[in-house]
Amino acid sequence: MAIPVGGISLLNLDEGADRPDLARVELHRVVQVVNEMIAKGIIYADGEQSGTGTQRFGLLKVGSESSAPWHSATRAVDVGSLSAIFQTSGGVAGVARNMYTDDDGVTWRYRATGVAQLILMGAAGEVATYTAPSAGGAGTVASVFERQKISATGVVTFNSNIARHDGNTVHGRIFGNGTKARLPTGWTSLRASLGLYTITHNLNTRTYTVIPGTEENLAVARAQIFNKGLNDFQIGTTSGTVAASTDMISTFIMMRD
Repeated sequence: MAIPVGGISLLNLDEGADRPDLARVELHRVVQVVNEMIAKGIIYADGEQSGTGTQRFGLLKVGSESSAPWHSATRAVDVGSLSAIFQTSGGVAGVARNMYTDDDGVTWRYRATGVAQLILMGAAGEVATYTAPSAGGAGTVASVFERQKISATGVVTFNSNIARHDGNTVHGRIFGNGTKARLPTGWTSLRASLGLYTITHNLNTRTYTVIPGTEENLAVARAQIFNKGLNDFQIGTTSGTVAASTDMISTFIMMRD
């Protein structure tokens, strides 16, 4: 069949004895199917062809709906009437619903009336999600808000606020005899005296908050923090109405500033 507008041609397909005959036949079939789909309007390809016959798609559309007017430097695959995967000239890749960029990722516009969502994967290794909660009209500029971001090192932010599970929040559990049930790597614990436990962390700072607790099923059980130092702190546990020092399982949550 004749190559349709936007179709694929393989100028050098039959050159080179090192290409197996079966591979050439299968590749011919793939190209024929793609070109038939383009000719029938099932998919749409708009790109540029190099002198060696290599097709570089600027836009590939799957479905019969009209495509979004993506910027010429952005490579995109439109799926249906609202969705797309894309990459900007700066190497930012993403998935968009009801959004497109006509200036290579600087401004985002609505494809149709309604809300929109966006996932961006940056060249520096970060991944971020965005929403445009206001239902804008087709072609109008979308007000896009960052909702969640994961940095290349794993730091998570929500609405630009660092989530507290970024390594700055830890928890631990100490048995009544002072041995650790669970502590962060490198931390130690011991029973200093009746109902008093020392947890050593070697953080070399006092800019942290410790919330103590206990798991004992006693009528009255309490846990308190004592002697918060640069590299350790103590948990004291008591029981009864007179708050007598008592050995028991203690727990804590530490939040670093």
